[in-house]
Amino acid sequence: MKRSGSFLRFAGGAVLIAVVACSASAVEPEPSARGNTTDRLREQALAGDFASQLTLGGAYLHGAGGRVRNPALAVYYFRLAAHGGSAEGRYNLGVCQEYGLGIDKSLLDAFESYSAAGELLPEARFRKAMLLRKGIASEMQSTGKVRLGVEPDPEAAQKILSLLAEAGYAPAQREIAAAELRAALRTGGEEGLRAGKLAYAKLERAALRGDPPAMRMLADCFRSGVFCRKDSEAMFFYLEKAAAKGDAEAMAKLAFCYETGDGTAPDRERANQFFQRAAEKDNPMALAKLGDYALLEGNLTEAVEYFQQAARLGSGYGGMRLALLLADGVGIAKDEQKAAASLLEAARAGSSDAAYYLALFFYAGRGIPKDDSAGLYWMKRAAADGVAAAEEFLRRSRTTSGRGGVQGK
Repeated sequence: MKRSGSFLRFAGGAVLIAVVACSASAVEPEPSARGNTTDRLREQALAGDFASQLTLGGAYLHGAGGRVRNPALAVYYFRLAAHGGSAEGRYNLGVCQEYGLGIDKSLLDAFESYSAAGELLPEARFRKAMLLRKGIASEMQSTGKVRLGVEPDPEAAQKILSLLAEAGYAPAQREIAAAELRAALRTGGEEGLRAGKLAYAKLERAALRGDPPAMRMLADCFRSGVFCRKDSEAMFFYLEKAAAKGDAEAMAKLAFCYETGDGTAPDRERANQFFQRAAEKDNPMALAKLGDYALLEGNLTEAVEYFQQAARLGSGYGGMRLALLLADGVGIAKDEQKAAASLLEAARAGSSDAAYYLALFFYAGRGIPKDDSAGLYWMKRAAADGVAAAEEFLRRSRTTSGRGGVQGK
């Protein structure tokens, strides 16, 4: 079978061949599209044509080709391809399972699907290696039984990635280069500088092969001047290239460039357009930023919805903003317990500001049992990350410690 030739990208840089959608159960497909009494594409899909199954699944997933977006129907056709023996179908099923697209997230199921896709699909081998590198935790099944996980095997993962990189597979080249860049930064000195420049050259080759995440990483290098010159225009150039290929994170970063005038002339309208495009791809940074925009415009309900979506996708900033609205009952019913829980999750996700507000909640016993030790812990975390208000709080607490103030030791 010929591959469909259409590629999409999703979280983590995963490439979705042709289309992606899944469901835990089969769904009877609707009789026709655009109100027609006959649907040639549907007939071909039900007759077992892989390309039609994948194409139809993609149409329902994205609401394209005159079809209403319906992930459940996308699932039906996608599973037909996978169960019929399509390697692409099995791989795409794995991506669904890995990221919870239309189906309960299960890394173990994803691992099995990638393995079933066989050795001919570099995309499947790559995703399998990425899972092997970190290992997979045990999962609770719907029956209540525990399904044992997969132990981390970085050596096996590296072997797969190396073979793929040698064969010219750009995502594998990018991952190897990124790991070597991180190692070079840890090493430091002349040795780290030499290793970093070699790793940068590998990343550049992956970008030249058209890998959007590699382009985005190059942009990050130019922004910070890591193992290359600091160049905001070069940063902008690579973000544009990655965004044009559908990389959601690049779109969000490009939007920030337009908003701040970094590497280009400030353009609020273009910034909003790219934030919107990134948000449509469920980028948490973009969703949180649109929440800020809505808040500034007084659209409180819309702001809450954006922050909720961002928080669900792991945005610490989005979770922090949602918590503050919950705490004061702005645009949503006041609920200090939910606010404290959202702050805790956001702080654990890495939001320094959330850590600061969480500390204040612990000190005040607001929505959470009063705990000065926990408050001090999170305040120190926030201060270590450079939150000025946290640094000032600790400074003042030290000067009053002898008079019953918070101990900032």
